[in-house]
Amino acid sequence: MTHHLVVCGFDGTDETSRAAEWAARWARRRQWELQLVGVHGTVAASPGEARGSRLVSPETTERSLKNLLDARAEALRARHEGLAVSTWAVVGTPADVLTDLSETVGLLVVGSRGLGPRLGPLAGSVAQSVLARGHGALMVVPDSDPPPDDAPIVLALDPRGRPSASVHFAFDQAAADGRSIVAVHAVTPTLSAAVGVLPTRSDALDAARDACIAKLASLADEASQEEQDLEDGAAAPDTAPERRRRTILIGLADNFEAQRWNGDRDELAMPVADEIWNELTTDR
Repeated sequence: MTHHLVVCGFDGTDETSRAAEWAARWARRRQWELQLVGVHGTVAASPGEARGSRLVSPETTERSLKNLLDARAEALRARHEGLAVSTWAVVGTPADVLTDLSETVGLLVVGSRGLGPRLGPLAGSVAQSVLARGHGALMVVPDSDPPPDDAPIVLALDPRGRPSASVHFAFDQAAADGRSIVAVHAVTPTLSAAVGVLPTRSDALDAARDACIAKLASLADEASQEEQDLEDGAAAPDTAPERRRRTILIGLADNFEAQRWNGDRDELAMPVADEIWNELTTDR
């Protein structure tokens, strides 16, 4: 997987232009590369020409699309100093191409809808299809102005399963931006709720536990990378408490992943200082 690559579907519309701007800001903050992807086939040169059945060659369409992509990439480089932007014009259908890309990139960004000038549709159905079939992190940029950069990240949790990739992604982004997380678990109304019986407290506890485990996984990944940097000589020597913290975080994550630990502090085989435990269980 190309972890440090953001791909944004672009067709020149206001919606995909807004998505490209959001993707550029996001990539610039993290020093990731941005790639603008345009998808084309053999399509009518314009809506009027479509009615007259006048078609353009794939080569002409690709050249027009490539010029459109390159112009947007140049504008983004000018507004976001230091941002690396590449472009790719590809033959296919937008939903299929973007869904395939979602398997191999760090983040896929699409607009909520769009109608590509002379290049065919990139409509809301594309975003819906990628949402349904995609494999990695996906951002659908709304028509309205995006929230402030310091707005909290809202994370939907399903306490019935293990933490998903989206949970890990949310904690990674919160850590990178210094933002808080609001974890949400929705309970489908049932007959018991209709007669005034509230859902059990275990649902909320399970959701909170999943959030803590996801944070543990994120911190353990960071600790492992720090260990590797030290081995490679890419980081300055650290202190004994820092080494101890890394050892505990990596050990906890490994034991949970191997199902040797259920996430309950009382069941731990190793002592964990309050400072480290509070780091896992509080929003900071």
